[in-house]
Amino acid sequence: MRFQYLLQLLLCVSLFTLAESGWTWYKIWKVARNYSQKESSKWGVWRSWGWRFDYFGKNKCNLFVYDVLNEAGAKAPNRKPGKTSPIGANEWANPRSTYVKNTGCYRVVSFRQKRGGDIIAFGRYKTSGHVGIVSIGGEYISAGDYRVVEKSIPRNSSSIFRTTVWRYTC
Repeated sequence: MRFQYLLQLLLCVSLFTLAESGWTWYKIWKVARNYSQKESSKWGVWRSWGWRFDYFGKNKCNLFVYDVLNEAGAKAPNRKPGKTSPIGANEWANPRSTYVKNTGCYRVVSFRQKRGGDIIAFGRYKTSGHVGIVSIGGEYISAGDYRVVEKSIPRNSSSIFRTTVWRYTC
């Protein structure tokens, strides 16, 4: 009887701790994973982004992350507060990004500390970089040229000059 009471108390404390730390990381991962499993082409290169045709013919990994964050109820960084102006992948790769920090909801974690739902960004030479959502098993989810994909996190690529992992904390 006493053991059962202690077990229930431990369960309540654990659930309170999880609720306190928020479930948003799980929502971020789950939303991204759903798009990956559906192989969504919504963010494909040859698609517009909503009513914004200026993104037609361009990579939209940053727009995928922006939309996933919003759908999960998280604050997504904007270049122009109050407007729909998502930051680019190389800005996500900047560990000192004022756009990300100004949300008050993200902190940089080490690559080894990454977990599902974190934002992972790759600063690249001569391109706009790449950004996605950390998944499980050493993979991440991002918008590719034609559809949302889940693939291995790149390591030791000569084109990547920086990998930054952001954790949502609100």
